[in-house]
Amino acid sequence: MRGPRVSRGLGFKDYKRTGSICGLPLPTGLLESQKFPSPLFTPATKAETGHDENIPFDRMAELVGSDRADAARKASLEIYARAEAHAASVGLTVADTKFEFGTVDGKLIWIDEALTPTPPGSGSLK
Repeated sequence: MRGPRVSRGLGFKDYKRTGSICGLPLPTGLLESQKFPSPLFTPATKAETGHDENIPFDRMAELVGSDRADAARKASLEIYARAEAHAASVGLTVADTKFEFGTVDGKLIWIDEALTPTPPGSGSLK
């Protein structure tokens, strides 16, 4: 999830290199920490080595199936919206975060990485 700001993590590196994040084209000239029009669902997968690897939504759908990909995107946007509203109420923002999902008995469940604060991922609105 990329919140309402371009953070200084992997997403911003992708944006500087390609003008997009996870295949989502963005306006040119965005600056680090500049506000987006709306949050972005930015899927990633585990790389063979190193950090997670950003992938386009279509690739995610190929890997996990369209229905599961749609459900993960919907859940991520809903969780993020609630977390960002709470953070804003106390003068903070959630620039980006990661949610990890799995399945139990065929149902999508949120399993890990719940709004973990990281230097590029959170900060004061001031």
